[in-house]
Order: sequence, then structure tokens, then C-alpha cells
Amino acid sequence: MLGVHGAGLTNCVFLPTGAVLVQIVPYGRLEDIARTDFGDPARDMGLRYIEYGVAAEESSLMDVFGKNHPIIKDPVAVHMSGWGNVAEWYLGKQDVRINIERFKPVLKQAMEHLQ
Repeated sequence: MLGVHGAGLTNCVFLPTGAVLVQIVPYGRLEDIARTDFGDPARDMGLRYIEYGVAAEESSLMDVFGKNHPIIKDPVAVHMSGWGNVAEWYLGKQDVRINIERFKPVLKQAMEHLQ
């Protein structure tokens, strides 16, 4: 199963033991949140968990704000400003466009787990 961080990944509860879950983590230093929400539970269910972190260039936020805006340049500062900003921008108003070349090793790793 493959999906962007969000409620849809809860469908992983229906995967058989040994299945692979690939979580695409949106830009914005969300790895810890993503791992807590889906990575750790996936491992506890006997799934093979792989995480792909979206780069700034793969985020629609880059188009909206540009590379020098704090939302792109300093996600830690956005986190420090409060959960509301994190939820609004990194979780609520971000789309991702995966760079297939950068993503290819993740797909290869998933396939290796399934062989």
C-alpha cells in the first residue's frame, strides 16, 4: 500500500502480515508525526514500513511561497510558532508532486520486500 500521510493510510489495518506500507511524508519536518501516526503502528502490525520524505521542490508550497519564505526555508520556526500553522500549511494546504527518479529507489525497496 502506498499513500500520502493522512487518514486514508488507516486502511493499512486490512493488510496481511508482511505487506509493505509506503508513506509519503509531506514537506515540513513531519517525519516524527508521520512515524508516530503510521510507521510505528505498521511495524507493530508486522508490516514492512518505508517512508519517503517529500523535498521542497516536490511541494506546492514552493510554488506559493518561493524558496526564501520561512515555510520553505525554516520549517522548525513554523513548528515553533504553533500547531495551527503546521496543520494549516504543511497538512492542510499542501499538494505533492513526486519526482519519479527520486522516488524510484523507494519503489525498488518495496518490491524487494515483496519478493
